[in-house]
Amino acid sequence: DLACLQAKHLHMFEEAEELLRATLAGREAVFGHSHDVTNETVLALARLLQAQFRFAEAEVLFRRALEHSLVEHGFAARTTLLAANLLALLLQAKGDLFEAYVILTRTVTVGTAVLGAKHLDVLVWRNNTAVLLQDARDLQRAESQFRKT
Repeated sequence: DLACLQAKHLHMFEEAEELLRATLAGREAVFGHSHDVTNETVLALARLLQAQFRFAEAEVLFRRALEHSLVEHGFAARTTLLAANLLALLLQAKGDLFEAYVILTRTVTVGTAVLGAKHLDVLVWRNNTAVLLQDARDLQRAESQFRKT
């Protein structure tokens, strides 16, 4: 994530990508493809690619991270919920509002059951859902979601 932040502010995307890809290769060699530490790097690389509007490449990585987290921990794990939220945000950015909504709705529902309605992550995911509904021009449901955050 630090590499992503630096790249955004210093426009050093190529260097950050090289570092993240090298880190990913090393972590895959040491921990395997589905380890949580490896998945953190996959998500960081996906976020960097998304910041460069390289949505197709980022989507593959977000889906990979989500799939591995689902297999390792199930949907109710916070790491899975975080990965699902990130995938949904990417889908929203590329205009796939329906799939993004389905993922965010499930994330909010499961997150509320596991973490509680007032947990900061749940409030963020609910806000993300409201913004998505606003983008979809479903203002009544968007307002309802905003009021719950």
